[in-house]
Amino acid sequence: MNQKLIVGLDIGGTKIDAGILDTSGKILKKIRIYTEAHEGLDAVIQRIYAVIDTVTEGIKSSICGIGIGVPGQVDVKNGIVVFAPNMGWKNVEIRKLIQERYKLPVEIENDANCGALAEAKLGAGSGIDNLVWI
Repeated sequence: MNQKLIVGLDIGGTKIDAGILDTSGKILKKIRIYTEAHEGLDAVIQRIYAVIDTVTEGIKSSICGIGIGVPGQVDVKNGIVVFAPNMGWKNVEIRKLIQERYKLPVEIENDANCGALAEAKLGAGSGIDNLVWI
């Protein structure tokens, strides 16, 4: 497979959605698992690894990057979840953890910002100048 693909993750307090997207934003595959945030950070990180491994099975060589949406306050520049109260996370270097394991570029953003961007680029907001995301 020569097509370049992207892993998209939506990490929340109750679930982790993972998908494979092509560069046009078309979702080719998606799965969902429970976060189990009450089990702690290490357990959630292991679940994130597991969902990435599962969704990329058989196509790992085609993956060119990983995008992650997370709840709470995010330091986008440094790839850190500064504070996510529903996850019990404080100053979690999620980008570093994912990059070290997968050796791929990783981008992280607040999940609401991700939703607004997706709607603006690919959804009802495409082709318009201004969008409000509620």
